[in-house]
Formats: sequence, structure tokens, C-alpha cells
Amino acid sequence: MPRFEGYYWDLKGKKHTGLIEVNYTRPSGIGTKIKFYVGNNKVERLNKKDMSSFIIAPDSFALVTNFLVTPLIKYNSDFAKVLDTGAIHLYLHKRRAQQTGGGPTGSSERTYYAIFLEEYLIREKGSSYYSCIRSKKTLQDIFLPLIADYSELYKSVITMKPKDAIELLPKFVKEYNQYKRENP
Repeated sequence: MPRFEGYYWDLKGKKHTGLIEVNYTRPSGIGTKIKFYVGNNKVERLNKKDMSSFIIAPDSFALVTNFLVTPLIKYNSDFAKVLDTGAIHLYLHKRRAQQTGGGPTGSSERTYYAIFLEEYLIREKGSSYYSCIRSKKTLQDIFLPLIADYSELYKSVITMKPKDAIELLPKFVKEYNQYKRENP
């Protein structure tokens, strides 16, 4: 795993600077695990019980709570990359998943692959509820109502294929947040 220069604040408010290594885990685990180094010496293993945010320049990561990434997979809390803030806060959550494949022909062996999935989480300003935007249904039921007051953006999103709109979600959230700053 690569290490990046960064820092975090512990729960007592003390800033710690060093190298940070991020390890994304499966939902059944404790969540994102952090290894913190000063120089080449590993100082400690950290997780959401030790801090509420960390910075790996230029990226910020915040602790998000109570969100579903699928109808069956719920996180009580985990770290997510902060992509934008404003009227809508946008985060990118990464998680590790396991995929299976067949073994050699004629064999009953199974091969397991670790894959990493990324999902967008949004939170409306003033709300404590995070929503995962990953399907046509969540795009229509959750995201589109949030931007309904910006008719030009709403019309451009609703006419797109849902998969394309979800891929462009950071652009749309940034545009909407700029619109809300200019039209409070």
C-alpha cells in the first residue's frame, strides 16, 4: 500500500503529521483502517474510533455515519473522501469487495478476487442523513429533488442516461453548489 504525507487530529484535538497508509476493508470489518508513520517507523494503527477526519494533501477525508451502499450493506460509520461542500455535500466512499470466479477447467476450485468499489454519498446541508447515489432509482428519488430549484441543471440531468449522470455527479454537485452561492 502506498504511503502519503498527511495529518490527522486525534479525539483530544492534537494534530499529528506523518505518512498515512489507507486500507479499505469489507463492510463486515471495522471500516477503513489507517496506518500512521513518522519517518519509516510505523507509529500506530488507527480507525474511526481514534479520529474523525484526516488529510492526505490535497484530499480530505471525513467520517460519515449511517449510510447504505446497497439495500443489504449498511455502514454505521466509515471514512469517505470529501469531494464538495455547500448546499449539497458530496463524498466518495471506497470499500473492498470480493468477487469469485471459476478455477481451472474441470476443477471445483474457486478463485477469489479482491476488488474495490466506489460509491457517491450525498448529504443535504443541515441534514445528518447520507444517501448513496448508485442507481437510476436513487438518482431520481434522492438527487433530482435536491436540484429541482435549478431548472436548467435538472433538465440536463434528467435527459441523460442514469449511468452517465452518476459518473458526472461531482460536476453536477459543484455546479449546483455554485448556483446556490449565487442565488441563496
